[in-house]
Formats: sequence, structure tokens, C-alpha cells
Amino acid sequence: MKNIPYIFLTCACGPNNPKTEVKPVLEVPTVYTSANYTANVSTETALKTQLKAFVDKIKTGRTTGTVITYNELNALYTAGSPSLKSITTPYYDILIVSYMRDLAQASGTTFVPSVTISGQGGTFDGTSGSTYLFDEHGIEPEQIIEKGLFGAALYNYVVSLTKNISDANSVDKIIEIYGSNPVFSNSTKLATGFVPETNVALYAARRTDVNDANGVYFKIKNNILKLQKALQMGSQFATERDEAIAEIKINLEKALIGTVINYCKDGVSKLSTSTVLSINMAKALHSLSEAVGFLHGLKGISAGDKKITDAQIDEILVLLGAKPNQNADFNRYATESVTKVADLITIQSKLKAIYEFSDAEMTNFGTNYIETQNRK
Repeated sequence: MKNIPYIFLTCACGPNNPKTEVKPVLEVPTVYTSANYTANVSTETALKTQLKAFVDKIKTGRTTGTVITYNELNALYTAGSPSLKSITTPYYDILIVSYMRDLAQASGTTFVPSVTISGQGGTFDGTSGSTYLFDEHGIEPEQIIEKGLFGAALYNYVVSLTKNISDANSVDKIIEIYGSNPVFSNSTKLATGFVPETNVALYAARRTDVNDANGVYFKIKNNILKLQKALQMGSQFATERDEAIAEIKINLEKALIGTVINYCKDGVSKLSTSTVLSINMAKALHSLSEAVGFLHGLKGISAGDKKITDAQIDEILVLLGAKPNQNADFNRYATESVTKVADLITIQSKLKAIYEFSDAEMTNFGTNYIETQNRK
């Protein structure tokens, strides 16, 4: 009988060398899919409908002679379960109540900004259909309410959704309250298969060149796709999940702040002439009221959920002419245009430094790409 040699095989996966599994790469899709999107976002759709009804009512005050009551506005603000009021930060809820009263008092009359503050405000300059309703200090309550809610309610709601998120269906909710849709139309056109962007998503789209893959709108879309995929893949992708959440928040914030910069640029453009026509003054006050709303709505969001601090917000609000806890002095845009234009330029520099925006980004923020690229 022949001797058959033994062959000893060693294995690196013994008790002292356990087998290690290689973590798969998270492959982020390019298209968002959801089996039950409409059902999953019924609450968020209702909140968006409530916001539109609220804002539509407020806008009727732009027509000279139209009177709006505080009770009418408050009924819309508090309607539904959840209501707009219930998802708004406590800080901004107090302000909205105040601005609803200001708007109601200003409605039904007319106004011209001047050195002497008097009356309750009213509509200013009906030229070319651009009448706006201002309070006696020259600020537009409509914009403070609506644009402030973009941060204090909608962004605040996104933050609440990201806390302890574990279900991929919750990503549907983030998309809906952000103002986009699974198609990510990046447009306001009613093209086949497109759902127009609204709310924060609309402004992210305005700030994004369709040819720039690094634009804030596309970043948010990719962040959302990454979050959904990470949640679908399970706990081993917790790091990627948390990265996506952080990226969604900072890019939503940048979409809001980029629009603040846009309106500061618009104010500089309209006010930097030797003689400012009343129509341009009205449009400038309108734009700058939007800037106040977008910025101010972020105040009161917890420090861990935003980049800009409340102290920095206050500093910029002072430069804008909307001192915290004080009446605005927007009338100075009419009486001291040169000084206020310089303040608007300073604000842009401060925001650029806080967010480390590039020169190219600052330039892009001055453009409404939905209009210039015929996506409207």
C-alpha cells in the first residue's frame, strides 16, 4: 500500500483570524422611485395646501381698497392638524402674529415711504401692476410671513423628519415639504410628467444653472437620493445616512441664503440710480422684505441644525434695516439710498464669508435661472 502524503491547508478565517466581510459600495441611483408617494405625503401635501391658501389670502391685500382682517389670517394660519402654526418655531410664531396684525391694519389704504413715520401703511405704487402692501415702516408683512415660514416652518419640519429617521418612506415626506416631487422637474413649467417646483425647491431651482451639476438644486436632489438608498440598505450605511441628512440641511439653508443674496443684489440694482422711480422703490422694498423673511425664518432653528448663528442673523438684520424686536426702518431705503446700498453690499460679503461661497456662486445667485433658461 502506498503512503499517501497529507496535505495541510490553512485558512485565514480560523478563530484567530475571523473572516471579514467587505462592505459594499453605496450605489446612489439617478432616479427617485417610490411605490406609494402620494399616500406617504398626504400630511405634507395638506400643509402645502394650507400655506398656499394662507398666502393667497394675504396677497389680496395688494389691491388698493381691499381690507383683510386679523381673524381671517389667523384662521388660515391655525387651520388643519397639523397646522402651519404647529410646525413653526416658537420664536417665529410670535413674529407672525405681530405681522398679521400689521398687515390687517395696513390693508385698505395707501402709503408712500418718507422720513416721517405716520399712519398704518398701505399699498404703494400701482404702476405696471406692481402694487405691494407695506406697513408704515416700509416693510412688506406678506413677505415676512411667507418667506419666513420657508425656514421657520418648512425647514424646521424637514429637521424634525430627520431626527431618528429609519424609514425610507420618510424621504418622500422630505421631498414634498421641500417643495419638489419624485420627478425633480427643476422647473415651473406644466410640461408632460412635470410637477412644478414650489416653496424652497422653487428658489433652489432659480439659483441653479441647469448645466451646473454642482448647483444647489442638483446637490439637494443627490443628497435625497443618497439618503433614500442608505435607508434602504440598512444599518451598515448609517454613516452615509447621517452624511446625507447633514448635506440636505446645509444645502437647503444655502438655497435660502443664496436667495437673500439675490434680493440684496436686486436692491442694489434698483436703488443705485441718481433718481429712484417710485416703481423701482416699491420693487426694491418688496425684494428686501423677502430677504428679511428668508433670513429671519432661520432664527430660532437649533444651532446644531444650521450653519449661520442667531447672532450673525441679528447682525445682518440690523444692516438690512429690520432690527430684531424693533420696528423696521425700511423708509431709509427711500431717504438714505446711498447708505443703504452700501449696507446691502456689506451683507453680501458677510454671507459669502459665513458660507464660504465662491465668487462664481455669488455671481450665480444674482440670476433667476428658471427665467433665463426658459424653464418657466
